[in-house]
Amino acid sequence: LGDEFVVETKPVKMGAASMTVEQKFVKCDKICAIMNITIAYLGSDMRPKTIPESILKLLKFNLTKAKLKNFITNIKI
Repeated sequence: LGDEFVVETKPVKMGAASMTVEQKFVKCDKICAIMNITIAYLGSDMRPKTIPESILKLLKFNLTKAKLKNFITNIKI
């Protein structure tokens, strides 16, 4: 505990109602862990729902604007 990591996040797969991202936890240029996370868009009935076009545009805009394939974040655990 108290360790600092760099977390690299990149989109892996985009579906109609979900997307998958990969996160790598890196410390001192060594990959300590890799996670694949699937994020689902749900309706009020808690069932998968098509991701609205407005959200898809925002995600695509942010990826294009940043011109990054990886999002990098420093975290302390």
